[in-house]
Amino acid sequence: MICGQPHLIASVDRHAGYVAALQEAAISLEPSRVVFAASDALAFGAMAAIQEAGLRVPGDIAVMGFDGLDEGVDMQPPLSTVAQPVADLGREAVCMLLSLLKDPDRAPTQRFLPTRLTLRRSCGCDFSSVEHLGGGVAAEAALSRV
Repeated sequence: MICGQPHLIASVDRHAGYVAALQEAAISLEPSRVVFAASDALAFGAMAAIQEAGLRVPGDIAVMGFDGLDEGVDMQPPLSTVAQPVADLGREAVCMLLSLLKDPDRAPTQRFLPTRLTLRRSCGCDFSSVEHLGGGVAAEAALSRV
């Protein structure tokens, strides 16, 4: 996994989620031919480095990002990503800040907002059947940009 700065809570949380998902699926933590980047920007850099090394994405190494940046659609191949609701994150942050200003002694709160898996070609997924894209995946949107 390619993480951001190790002192950031987002990096810590994403890495913990990555490790938990691998353990839950009984997948080895040993180096593999898969890159999960903690942000789409890191995934873009990983894809460039992989291709500069003469390897193919996803043929040799599959790549997955996290953020859902619009630029991912234009990558070659298009980047698979976990899209987060950026506007909702901003809205929640402002609400939490206003609540803290009203009551500075209140206990810290933590909110988790839903994400959306967007499968594109960089992960090496088989898009031959929409039935494989269950579990909240935006199949139509993902397949339209394959």
